Amino acid sequence: MPDQVADAIVRLEEHNLRVDEQFAASQNELVQATQEAVKVTRVTAQAQTDLLKVMDRMAGRAASAAAPHQQR
Repeated sequence: MPDQVADAIVRLEEHNLRVDEQFAASQNELVQATQEAVKVTRVTAQAQTDLLKVMDRMAGRAASAAAPHQQR
């Protein structure tokens, strides 16, 4: 194999390794961002659940307060 061809193959393989490393790093960043998004979604869902519980209690109190007025 001529030296020029061998050198070209080595350079191509080195380039491919750098590209693979960059791709792996970007995939890792994507996984981390996705995990953070999942955490935020869970916190948001819990806050919405808590809010619904409070609203249910408020609705129950409002219904209880209105009940004596409706019986008259």
